[in-house]
Amino acid sequence: MGVKGLKRWVSVKCNSRRTLLSKRKEKFIAIDALGFMYFLYKTESLDWLYGGQFSRFEAALVRYITSVRKVGFEPVFFFDGKRDENKWETSLQRAKERAETCNLIKTMIKEGTLEESFVRRNMLSPSGIRRHYVHIVRANNCRIMKAAYEADGDIAKFFKSNPGDCFAVWTNDSDLLCYKDIPRVVFFEDITLTSAGDICCNYFEQTNVLANLNIPANFLPALVAMLGNDLLNSKQDKLHSDKIKSAVAKECGLRSLSSCNNVKLITICSRYLQKFKRNSDEHSLDAMIAKSLGVPIGRFQSTRLAYFTLPGIVEETVVEQDTRICFPPDFGQ
Repeated sequence: MGVKGLKRWVSVKCNSRRTLLSKRKEKFIAIDALGFMYFLYKTESLDWLYGGQFSRFEAALVRYITSVRKVGFEPVFFFDGKRDENKWETSLQRAKERAETCNLIKTMIKEGTLEESFVRRNMLSPSGIRRHYVHIVRANNCRIMKAAYEADGDIAKFFKSNPGDCFAVWTNDSDLLCYKDIPRVVFFEDITLTSAGDICCNYFEQTNVLANLNIPANFLPALVAMLGNDLLNSKQDKLHSDKIKSAVAKECGLRSLSSCNNVKLITICSRYLQKFKRNSDEHSLDAMIAKSLGVPIGRFQSTRLAYFTLPGIVEETVVEQDTRICFPPDFGQ
């Protein structure tokens, strides 16, 4: 999940910086816990189809925890809480897609046509792995933070509460680049364990992203609202997105943006926002942009509230339950 096309745009338009964690002076690494679980499972090429490989997963996770601590950092794992009501439709759609994948694999197994490459491309987490994951993290005395809803805002709150002590967040969510208190993001594929036991990271800085977008930081929520994000109702988002593309195309002297790829769309939208640079008041900024685009101001206000107004105190907690299943109840029958 994240802002549509932003990760691709960043990888194309922005320069990452490389560092060894042993050379940094900060204390903490914030980890998007669920994303990291998938990252480990994929990079270790672990089986998920026939019950999972829990011991190998544990060995890989402990190896990362040990390496992080060896270079003087403490990993802090952030788990999501309940789903936000605005995301139910998206979550339901993804659950349906997972069920369809499971049924397709079931058919392939029966027909003898299942290929390993298909299994790797369509990885799901094996039942029970999340609970085991939490157990490993706790057994290694790592800090666990569980958000009330999605953890992104709590990660930003943690950075704000520990100024100068947090190096970056490890994640695959591009929208973490848009929170005002998160200065650096490391995508999982840019993390490497070295032979010397150090950790090499390529990271993106928010200041560099803003420089390439050519907009100030308080314009980020407006850009995120224009592009679409996880907080928006999917039906309304589709309706508003078409209006936004039409209005931006007209303002920028373009015929249409309907066939525009996400990277180009982000560049054009940021160029459109530059005409509002003289307006620094956030409420009037959102009102002016919404009026110019012909969409409800609530789209911009709710996005700004989520990305620039942080949640309450993050509390350490235990994730109690794993209710995830990989297959429909009749799988294998």
